[in-house]
Amino acid sequence: MKSTVVSSAFRLGIALAMAAAGGLICGSRGAGAADMPIKAAREVVAPDYDWTGIYVGAHAGKAWGDNHFTDPTFTFSANPFDVSSAGPIFGGQLGLNWQVGHFVLGAEADVDWASLRGDYVFNPVIGVSEVSTNIRALATGAARLGVAMGQWLAYLKGGVAWADVDFTTNTVAPNIVTVTQQRTGLVGGVGLEVAFWQSVSAKIEYDYLYFGPQTVVFQGLGPARPLDVDQRVQMVKAGFNVRFGGGAMTRN
Repeated sequence: MKSTVVSSAFRLGIALAMAAAGGLICGSRGAGAADMPIKAAREVVAPDYDWTGIYVGAHAGKAWGDNHFTDPTFTFSANPFDVSSAGPIFGGQLGLNWQVGHFVLGAEADVDWASLRGDYVFNPVIGVSEVSTNIRALATGAARLGVAMGQWLAYLKGGVAWADVDFTTNTVAPNIVTVTQQRTGLVGGVGLEVAFWQSVSAKIEYDYLYFGPQTVVFQGLGPARPLDVDQRVQMVKAGFNVRFGGGAMTRN
C-alpha cells in the first residue's frame, strides 16, 4: 500500500516538473520573440517623371513691342522717336525633349498669330506725319536646357526669332504708304512646366525677342522716306503640351 502511494506521488512530481519545464520554454520563446526587431514597412517610392519625347501644344498670351525709329534725312525735336505697341498672341508649338538625369535637353519651334499695334503722331491736332506699326505674326526656333524635379521642369531657351511687320506712314492724308517686312532676330526666354497627367503638361513662359536695326523705305507720291527702326518684343504666354513618349516611371 505504501509503495502504491509513493509511486503515485512520484508520477505526480514528474508531471509537475514537466509542466514547469514547458512553461519555462514557452516563456523564453515569447521573450525572444518580443526582443526581435519589428520589420520595417516597405518604403513607398513616389513615381518619378521622364520628360523624354516629342510634344505638341498650344498657347496664348500677350506681347509688348518697342519700336525705336530714327529719321536720318530730317532733324527735328521728335527725332528719334518710339512707337509702343501691344496686343494678344496665340499659336502652337512643336518640340523634342531628351532627359539625362535631372537635366532636360531639347529643341522647340513655335508660331504665333499676333496683333501688336501702335502709332506715333507728330501733330495730333491735324493728324499728319503719323508712323504706325503692326506685328502680325511671330515665330521662334530655339534650343532648351532645363532642370527637372519630378513632375516640375524649369528651363531656359535661346535661338532665332522671326516677325512679319507692317510699317505705315501718313505724311499728308490720304498719302498713306505701308511697307511689309519679314524680320529676323534673336530670342531668349525662361519658363516653368508641370506635368499633371502622364503625358499632358501645362507651362508659363516669358520670351524676349530682339530684331535689331533695319531700314524701312517708304515709297509714296513724294521722294522716298527712309526710317531706321530697332525693334524689341516681350511676350508672356501660358499653354499646354501633349507628349508622345516618356511619362511616369518608377525609380529602381
